[in-house]
Amino acid sequence: MPASAVHRLLATLAGQGWVIQDTTSQKYALSLRMSTLAFRNLDARNVPDGAIHFR
Repeated sequence: MPASAVHRLLATLAGQGWVIQDTTSQKYALSLRMSTLAFRNLDARNVPDGAIHFR
């Protein structure tokens, strides 16, 4: 993707609270909003805590 398109996309995502930008390094990371959405999705599916088993 062109750098201008990536910058515009990141600016939009940051404005909506989906990503945050570190003020020191200027790098972007997903915000906790994504985790909240994921856990809300799990709750909506009524998946019991013990349903997932690791081998």
